[in-house]
This record gives sequence, structure tokens and C-alpha cells, in this order.
Amino acid sequence: MGSRILNISEATVIALHALKLIAEGDGCISSADIASRANVSRAHLSKVLRKLVAAGMLSVKKGPAGGFFLTKEQADVSYMQIFEL
Repeated sequence: MGSRILNISEATVIALHALKLIAEGDGCISSADIASRANVSRAHLSKVLRKLVAAGMLSVKKGPAGGFFLTKEQADVSYMQIFEL
């Protein structure tokens, strides 16, 4: 039986890190804070966050106290849904 290697894109890794940080947070978290804490470029993170919002896996609140957050339903997203983005 041959071995299997799981190829995970950088975007998927960023999405997983971002969702973990957002889920652990209390309220909204800014993209700058996510980028800093996940040690990723803000440009690449922004692209990933836009995809997550468009897919309905993440919510965004605009304005000075805004940022990204998860609703109760979004917190139930599976890893497979993220890999399929």
C-alpha cells in the first residue's frame, strides 16, 4: 500500500489559521491583527478573507470597531468545506 501525501495550499493554511484566531477571539478581529498573529502577508490574507466571506464562512463588520467574526452557524464549518474553497 503506497503512502499518501496531503497537499495543502498556502491559502488553505492561511484560512485555517485565520478561522482559528477569529473563533478564539471575543468579538471582531481586524485583518491587521490576524496577519500579525498568523505571521502572514496582509495582501494574501485579504484575498483569503474575501473568499471566506463570499462563501458565507465568515462575517465582516465595517468601521473603526469592525473586523471579522463568526456567527454560530459559521462556527460549524468543516475542514472539508475550507479545503474545497
